[in-house]
Amino acid sequence: MKLLIILFAIINFSLFADEKLAGQEIIERLDRTLALRDGLTRARLSIKKGNHETHFWKVNIFKEADDVLYTFEITHRKPVAKLLSIKRGQKLIYYNVLSGKFYGIEQLEKLERVLNTSFSYLDLSYLSYEANYSAAEVNREFSETSNSSILKMIPLSSPSYKYLELKADNASYSPIKIDFTTKEGLLIKTLKFKYGKVKLRENNSSSEISSLNKLEMTDNATGFVSTLEFLEIDKDIKPDKILYEMKTMYEK
Repeated sequence: MKLLIILFAIINFSLFADEKLAGQEIIERLDRTLALRDGLTRARLSIKKGNHETHFWKVNIFKEADDVLYTFEITHRKPVAKLLSIKRGQKLIYYNVLSGKFYGIEQLEKLERVLNTSFSYLDLSYLSYEANYSAAEVNREFSETSNSSILKMIPLSSPSYKYLELKADNASYSPIKIDFTTKEGLLIKTLKFKYGKVKLRENNSSSEISSLNKLEMTDNATGFVSTLEFLEIDKDIKPDKILYEMKTMYEK
């Protein structure tokens, strides 16, 4: 009998512990899904406006450890802008190539739009959600059309939104979408996750992997829909540390 009581207590404790950990585990899966691989990721950024006008940028994303450099190019032209993120967004620098001016992105400026798209500087900073948000509550949805969890995420640092609501698949914990709510309690934008095939270059060979291949951000204030599509990951390219220094950003 005593053994049964101990086993029952262990099982109950495990279930309780799992329930407590579930929220942070979902945030950890979010970080893993958004993780960029070291090397060069080739991507395309687009913005679709209400009048069906669409603009495109070719994007190169150089990553080494926690540092990321984006270069934004108009098709067949040199870079028009660069965004440097040091230590997962702790330091953000934007360089307008056309004007030759640098901008240190500070505090609330991190929430401003990049190239007037629906993505903010913070969105592209390679931010660690696990380090900057805590799981407040998890609501499970079970129906014929939905088998997912809605996780409320509370910010631990500034700048930030009032809270985020992350919807994730119950089976794999893969993120489905994130709703961003302002300090005033308004839903300002929604990020949707799309999955598919991405080209991978490694050891001088090419293949395809199943991965996150699109991030689609809808801005409720403007009605603009912006998409960051990941086209190819090139792990054979090893970014030099000098790439993440200010002087290198001057190079076109």
